Amino acid sequence: MRVIAIDPAPGKESTVFEGTEYLQLSAQELREYVDQLADAKESVLVCWDAPLTGPFDPASAGSYRFDFTKRPIERFFSLNETGFKTPKGISVLGYGACPHWTISRALLGLPRVGPYDEPEKKLPLKLVADSGEKLHSRKSIVEIHPGLAAWLWCRNKRGDDANWEYKGNKGREIRDEMWEIVLERSGFEDDLRQPKTDATENGRRIRRSHWLHSWQVLYTGWEDSAAAQSDSRRARARRLSSTEDFRARGCLDSLERPGGS
Repeated sequence: MRVIAIDPAPGKESTVFEGTEYLQLSAQELREYVDQLADAKESVLVCWDAPLTGPFDPASAGSYRFDFTKRPIERFFSLNETGFKTPKGISVLGYGACPHWTISRALLGLPRVGPYDEPEKKLPLKLVADSGEKLHSRKSIVEIHPGLAAWLWCRNKRGDDANWEYKGNKGREIRDEMWEIVLERSGFEDDLRQPKTDATENGRRIRRSHWLHSWQVLYTGWEDSAAAQSDSRRARARRLSSTEDFRARGCLDSLERPGGS
C-alpha cells in the first residue's frame, strides 16, 4: 500500500509527503493530484492533516449542541478533566475554526456536514474514521494531527514542564528531541533518517514543521510500510498503539454521544 501525507492549505501551497520527497502544490495542482490518487490502480492511504468529520449525524446536523463547532475528540483534548488537555504549542481548535475545511470540502467532499452532501460511496476516497475499521481495497483517507500525535508519543518522557512550541527557528531543539523520542519508541532508528527540515526542494523552502509528516506516515502505515518488515517491529508497533497515551479512546465514550457533557 502506498501511504501519502498531505497538509492542505486553502490560501497558500499545500505540502505533500510521498515517503521520500516533498511536493508543494497549489490548490488546483492538489485537486489534480488527489484525482490521480483516486484513479490509481494501486492501493493508497492518504493521511490528511485537517478535519474530515463533522456533525455527529450529518443527516440531522444541528440537533446536537456542538455539531458545527467542536467535535468530541477536540473537546476531549481541551478539558482538564480528561488528563489530556494539550499544552501551549499543540493546537486542538474546534473543526469549525479550522480554515482547512474549505479546501477539504472542495477536493474530497469531506467533512460531510448536512443532509444535502454527497453520500460517502460517491466520494473519491473512502474515509476511515473508526479505529477498528479495516482499510478497503479502494483508495482510503484518514485524518491525522501530527502535532497532537507527536505530543502523545513524547509527553511522558519529556515531562509535564516541557516546552512544546516546536515550530519556527526557536523550536529547532524541541523538534530534534521529539524526533529522537519517536525513533526510540517506534523501533525504526535504523530505517528512518532525520528529515532535512531546513533544506529546499525544487527551489522551494520546506517548512520546518513538516518533519512531523514523515513519521506520521510511518505510524499510520506501519503495517504496510517497507520499514516494518520484521515480526518484532510489528509486535512493538502493536504494543505502542495500546499504551497509556492512547487510553483516550475509552475516555471519549461519554463525549461521543449527543447530550454528553
